[in-house]
Amino acid sequence: MNSINVTRFIKLQKVILKTYEKAAEAAARRSGISVDEAEALIYLYEKPEHKGKLNDIRLSEVQKTAEALTADTMAVINGDEISLTGKGGIAAKSVSMSVERFFSHMLDGISPEEQFIVESVLEKMYKNIENN
Repeated sequence: MNSINVTRFIKLQKVILKTYEKAAEAAARRSGISVDEAEALIYLYEKPEHKGKLNDIRLSEVQKTAEALTADTMAVINGDEISLTGKGGIAAKSVSMSVERFFSHMLDGISPEEQFIVESVLEKMYKNIENN
């Protein structure tokens, strides 16, 4: 890959990430929460029984995010577990649906085979970075 292709690849990644961040911010704002809170809610929403370990929610943001979610009655903390409340589940579903729409639009016109190839390449790239 020459430097022009690398630059274009990195630029595309940045555009996708920036667009995702804007969509996540808008979804979070509609629910009256921060992006960190939205990501934590999605994490819990996708877990069985909507429960997870406190440490699994972005370590640098755990305390602040957990406090905000419990203060807003979107989650409850019991020992080292955090669980969604009904209110948190509604917000999590709303944000999750917005994120799903974002990815659905992003993948329009891309076949499952192409998606698999891109995912495989990105996983290999991640492993290369992780191993160095």
